[in-house]
Amino acid sequence: KMTEDVIQMIRVLYDAVGGARWYRRQPPPIKANCRGLRRDLIARHFPTAGRLRDYLDTFSWDRS
Repeated sequence: KMTEDVIQMIRVLYDAVGGARWYRRQPPPIKANCRGLRRDLIARHFPTAGRLRDYLDTFSWDRS
């Protein structure tokens, strides 16, 4: 299912930034993507891979 694919993509990002050990220290843009790994929040904000891609294309990786 597409929703599961999106959740797994976000899980890759979560793991890439350090997983549970470093998540709370991440800047707001990373947390806005990962949404605490809550499946319901991820599915609501990123119902398709295209929506996630569009968001990632426009969000800033700047920590400030």
